[in-house]
Amino acid sequence: MSKAITSWPTLHEITLLIVAVQRSESKLSRYIQEDYERNGRNYLDTLDFAGVLGLVHVQDGVVNLAPLAIKINTGNLQEVRDKLRQLTLNATTSEIGKFLGHFEPKKRFVAYSPTLTARLSEKGIRNFLIELRLLSFDSSTWEYRISLDDYIAFLNSNEGSSSLSPRQLERIKKAQAKIGLEAELCVMAYEKQRMAGAPELAETIRHVALKDTTAGYDISSYHDELTPKKIFIEVKAVSATDFQFYLSSNELRQASILGEDYCLYLVPISNGLPDITTMRIIWNPSKNVMEGTEWKVEPDGYEIKLAN
Repeated sequence: MSKAITSWPTLHEITLLIVAVQRSESKLSRYIQEDYERNGRNYLDTLDFAGVLGLVHVQDGVVNLAPLAIKINTGNLQEVRDKLRQLTLNATTSEIGKFLGHFEPKKRFVAYSPTLTARLSEKGIRNFLIELRLLSFDSSTWEYRISLDDYIAFLNSNEGSSSLSPRQLERIKKAQAKIGLEAELCVMAYEKQRMAGAPELAETIRHVALKDTTAGYDISSYHDELTPKKIFIEVKAVSATDFQFYLSSNELRQASILGEDYCLYLVPISNGLPDITTMRIIWNPSKNVMEGTEWKVEPDGYEIKLAN
């Protein structure tokens, strides 16, 4: 989604647009606009915004709903809000990336204290995110706040995004590293407890990522107390909603080499904290993710070199 967002509509205006397109038989934009403007304003801005989020497709004056929008029950405000929350967190627009790139991780949320000038210039996106209940405002500290759960979803959707500036990427990577470290520490404690029956092995479990971020995994442990064969664990802090994660080319390469000795530990962030109790473990992801049917895999780019 590379088109810029110039105006931020309300939840009501987006709902009106979806309804107008659903009701239109011809799908011609001018007829949809007539229906929409009976109760709504800023038709073209709302249409552009819906296109950026992937709710509609517009071509040659014809407007069609995307498959995900066709399924939305517009009579259920919460369903509309939930779908827009998901699409907004998945959007890789520079406006959303720039705004969310200001946030810094705290204990159970991320926060941003804007200047007065920033509050005025960012009021459109701020009001939209508040209406979606993605953003809250603490008047005692003048902070905008977003839950860690939602911020994790944004981070995982925007990993490697080209719509973010180097400064925004640096800030986001810092937040990502802090949240990821908490998940890794929880997995370290989990592994030591799991291997407690073999203390000589438990003592040699290593948090590799603290010293080597290029290994392609975060922790080395063992299959079980009776099998001193090593396993290599890549820890992913994920949203508790969809468990979405990003797998780098180096991680995938290591997974392919190590096979059944490589695994992903997907640790949901729930109420701002890593939740080991709902963690999912994927063995041999090069096969069970890349070749399986349970996970939807979407490549986000290609590495291209000169051919010799």
